[in-house]
Amino acid sequence: MAELEDRHPWTRPMRQLPFNLLARRGAQRGDSLRGGRDVGLDYAWPALPLALRRTNAAPAGASASELPFGD
Repeated sequence: MAELEDRHPWTRPMRQLPFNLLARRGAQRGDSLRGGRDVGLDYAWPALPLALRRTNAAPAGASASELPFGD
């Protein structure tokens, strides 16, 4: 599934969306938010365990346009 997501024309831009939203706030790839832990974000809760197989990030179920963090 991960291989398909890496090359599928729909998932590639969807992965870029959160980076674009964060860039509007001045963040860049590789930045750590407030020196905190990396967070893996997915709107679909059932997808979180699958996504966590590809990263050491903490899971968070939420929309990229409505991040569950303070300013």
